[in-house]
Amino acid sequence: MKIVSIVGARPIFIKIIPLVRATQERNKSNYKLKIEHLIIHTGQHYDYEINQFFFDELSIQEPDHNLEVGSGPQGWQTGVMIKKSEKVLITENPN
Repeated sequence: MKIVSIVGARPIFIKIIPLVRATQERNKSNYKLKIEHLIIHTGQHYDYEINQFFFDELSIQEPDHNLEVGSGPQGWQTGVMIKKSEKVLITENPN
């Protein structure tokens, strides 16, 4: 099974921690069905030190994809995130 989390804002990094931990624990267990958990980073907050804190200190896996949206007006950022997310989701084909 393949699931995807799309993260970018700091509160969302915190919110996916239980999902990351549960997926890791399940995959260590005897369950036959393993879960592949992909992380897509929107890249709207691209400060290295802030991002690395979440990945390093909170033991969140590095993102599998970075959309590199960057700064801009909210509407523009949202449009770019949707467009780039769609390409990744079509390629990855999560459950």
